[in-house]
Amino acid sequence: MIPVTISDTGVVTTISKSNSNWYNYDKKKWANVVLTTSSSRSKYLNTTEVSVSESDVLAYLVWIPRYKYKIWTTTTSSEGSEQTIEVVFEDKTTPKSTGTTVGSYRTHPAFTFGDTELNGIWVGKFETTGDATTPTVKPNLQSLRSQKVSTQFSTAQKFGTSTYGSTSKIDAHMMKNSEWGAVAYLSHSKYGVNREVYFNNSSEFYTGRSGGNVGGSTAINTVYTNQTSTTQYNTYGFYTWDGYLLDYDTNTKSSTHDISKVASTTGNITGVYDMSGGAWEYVMGNYNNTIKSSGFSTLPDSKYYDTYSITSNSSCTIATCGGHALFETAGWYSDTSGFVNSTYPWFGRGANYTYGASAGAFYSNSHYGAAYTNYSFRLVLSAA
Repeated sequence: MIPVTISDTGVVTTISKSNSNWYNYDKKKWANVVLTTSSSRSKYLNTTEVSVSESDVLAYLVWIPRYKYKIWTTTTSSEGSEQTIEVVFEDKTTPKSTGTTVGSYRTHPAFTFGDTELNGIWVGKFETTGDATTPTVKPNLQSLRSQKVSTQFSTAQKFGTSTYGSTSKIDAHMMKNSEWGAVAYLSHSKYGVNREVYFNNSSEFYTGRSGGNVGGSTAINTVYTNQTSTTQYNTYGFYTWDGYLLDYDTNTKSSTHDISKVASTTGNITGVYDMSGGAWEYVMGNYNNTIKSSGFSTLPDSKYYDTYSITSNSSCTIATCGGHALFETAGWYSDTSGFVNSTYPWFGRGANYTYGASAGAFYSNSHYGAAYTNYSFRLVLSAA
């Protein structure tokens, strides 16, 4: 992993991991790294202020530090009850907080990986791109879709090989439902955008794109004044990940640049993208070990997925669903709040570009686990 900073115009530059300018969560500046091709890796390792060529990048990742959060409800939430989530960062050597009552703290479950306590997780900055043989995590590309959950899981594990610079200490896997929740909760704290994440409105699933506002609230004729349509999406979206307005329904950047329009969890270029709109994302969250159409012959080790023996948000407790962005945030920003069951045992998150106001970081639904042209997934790297 190569620590980098990213300018507001998308220029990626190496930085020492000990440099205080790498990140500052108090200022909503999250830590970023890139994985590069094996042939170029030596150019960037242990360097500072070296510009990274986009052609050398295989993946962008964002650090989600370990934290505990303050419980604000133990019953199912509802529309209009959005609030700042109180987050306190902690080290894995600190005894875990195990609160279950309103006002107490609970260490977020995403930072316990099987029997291993983690100081944080590296999350794909964008939906996965590339193909099943050579996956990538990059902006401005169409997300990788049309895979069963089992194939998505296998594809994600490829990032744990030497091709991507990984070692045996790195565990590459498909994002779990609880890990999605960890990103969503941090985004709605004082360390993130602390509002609804802007919407990726690309109908051809280009990563990192933005409608420049929350889902369903920015019509074309309010962005492109030469248009009369009120449609809220188009082929390429309105804005790029680095804040450039695209010429209408083309993949060409205009001269207009507004970094505040980006659809990230921080409202700036350092955050995680594609968590609202774009493609639906399957996550490793499953009802009662039900395989259905996922393609698994047997499910993987239990550390790789969250399992639920209930079928509704109203049956959740802090112990079973706390931190998963399910019952605690149900109905936030009018996001749909579906749940897994025996017929539809796999969670999907974020919704796609057609869902408008119903999409978002707190959106959840359920499906068979089969391959669909509008379902993608996200990478997570865990390091003990």
